[in-house]
Amino acid sequence: DAVAAGMDAEMVEKARALAQKWADETGLGFNLLAARNGVVFIHESFGDQHALDAKLPTASYTKMVTGLLVARFLDQGRFDLDDPIGLYLPDFPVEGEHVITLRHAMHHATGLWGHGQWDGMRNPWLDNVVRNGLETLSPGMRFEYDGDGMNLAGKVMEMMTGKSIFRLFHEDLYMPLGLDNPVQSDLGFGKNCTVMDMGIIGQLILNRGAYGDQELFSEEVFQHLIPWPYERYFPAITDAPFEFGLGMMRWPESEQYEGASIFGPHAIGRGGASGAWLMVDLDTNLSIAMARSSMGEDYYGYLNPIMGTLARAVLE
Repeated sequence: DAVAAGMDAEMVEKARALAQKWADETGLGFNLLAARNGVVFIHESFGDQHALDAKLPTASYTKMVTGLLVARFLDQGRFDLDDPIGLYLPDFPVEGEHVITLRHAMHHATGLWGHGQWDGMRNPWLDNVVRNGLETLSPGMRFEYDGDGMNLAGKVMEMMTGKSIFRLFHEDLYMPLGLDNPVQSDLGFGKNCTVMDMGIIGQLILNRGAYGDQELFSEEVFQHLIPWPYERYFPAITDAPFEFGLGMMRWPESEQYEGASIFGPHAIGRGGASGAWLMVDLDTNLSIAMARSSMGEDYYGYLNPIMGTLARAVLE
């Protein structure tokens, strides 16, 4: 209900029409969910390509959910972000220039590169492979967008608990939130889930770590998820875009607004190469999620007007 959510109903209908136009003109369907103040006002499938409860590929959106599991561990006091991973993976050093910390792992600053290198989390010896090449890495010295730093954090969590990382996702995150059994194969990508699952994650972020009667992590831990300038922790790295799997979400409506944002300065979230993404605006309590299988042509040409319309639909 748009009105109950504090949205302009006419503008919401315009956004729906734009979404339908996108699906009709490109032949690429998608599922869309939007909520404000905890009230869902769009939960629909556009086009005939996907059922509303389809578990669709989310690509690098997976990194954000990995960050939420790490937040759970932080909240429980199991480790600190500046702990060397050598405290938990004994072959790694705990001092010296090649020390990798959990903060490095979660901020694309280990020196590793790429996604699913050496078969990613499916390789039970991934940490040994990284250790054997440790002398070639310079942790904290450069930003290198990757997924295997997060996989290293996953190896730490496995070593600490004696449980597989995917069991930890289900026990510590998915089950408490009541998610629809997402499918996952890696920590940097490889998650398939429903758009409702994404919407629930969005509400968890808007609630600063709480959902329903569950408190998964504290407000203090939530602050670790907010994107900060990299030089705050890594003086050698400047102008890097992602932290902890989250980034600032910028949606310019047209080229004339280059560098501007449709939403406020505290709109955060994450997208992926499949075209899936989640955006939450901490200032307006608005959450929007899209699940789809492919970006297709002129992705932002179709997406930006929808996002701009929903931004203008927010009522005071």
